[in-house]
Amino acid sequence: LQAQAKIPLSAEELTIVMQLADFWWDANDVPHPTKETLSIRTGMGPRQVQRHLAALEKKGLVTRQPRHRGPKQQIANGYSMAGLVKKLEELEPAFRKERE
Repeated sequence: LQAQAKIPLSAEELTIVMQLADFWWDANDVPHPTKETLSIRTGMGPRQVQRHLAALEKKGLVTRQPRHRGPKQQIANGYSMAGLVKKLEELEPAFRKERE
């Protein structure tokens, strides 16, 4: 939360990131909520959610990972947040220095 302005993230993008984090139950698996679920939880329209996810992807913070149940059965995308984690790791020394 403290890094929102340094990344930078809009309020809506931060909301999406926090929702994705809430679905990230297993470090070895990416969160995979549907856009509909994100829309319901945030009060944003599905198209707004899609635009903010695309913006996060363009910034290199989130990477969309298509998921399939079978050859032609796509299910909810997964969202790797490795880019965000890397960015936060880069910012961490400055935050540690501020605390000291």
